[in-house]
Amino acid sequence: MKSVPFTDKFEKLFDNEDMLSMYNIPDESACLLKAHLILEDLITLYCSKLSDVEDLFSGVFVPFKTKLVISRNMGLHIDAYKILDKVNDIRNKFSHRKRHKLEDSQIEGLRVQVNSFLADANITPCEEFKLSVKGKDQHGTPSEKVHDWTSSEPRLKFIILFMNLMVRLVWWIQNEFKGKNIDYAMLPIKFT
Repeated sequence: MKSVPFTDKFEKLFDNEDMLSMYNIPDESACLLKAHLILEDLITLYCSKLSDVEDLFSGVFVPFKTKLVISRNMGLHIDAYKILDKVNDIRNKFSHRKRHKLEDSQIEGLRVQVNSFLADANITPCEEFKLSVKGKDQHGTPSEKVHDWTSSEPRLKFIILFMNLMVRLVWWIQNEFKGKNIDYAMLPIKFT
């Protein structure tokens, strides 16, 4: 199984604690909210680096949707925009409907969108992407769980999908930054 290492700059955006909290909490809404916050941080990073402002949105509340539109206007890939907009719509359903659950159709629709985003970049599709979590069990014994698409519940499918999306977004953003001579490498990727 091939793993994707993240550099320290990427870890500031998405650290192991974020991943583990998404994994360990069984509540779908908390999992989705954490993912939404991470995506918002990524949008802020993208816009801030392009504008050469440390935090373009500091000092005022700017809703996710507004940040997303601004990032699209600053050059965010249209497919990334559509995926992030869909995640925002799903997150809003959780915010405004008690007992809302991730629906298979939402997960499947996102899977298709994520797999299509940068399809020529040779990134493993969601249904082949595996989520591996290492730690210790309740007895202190080292343990590893590997989740795949077909055997996972909707929340775990969302995490697999989210991780796959993050790899794609980071790859694309890093490539964009390189093309604009912005010095900010998140992944140790060589561009051809």
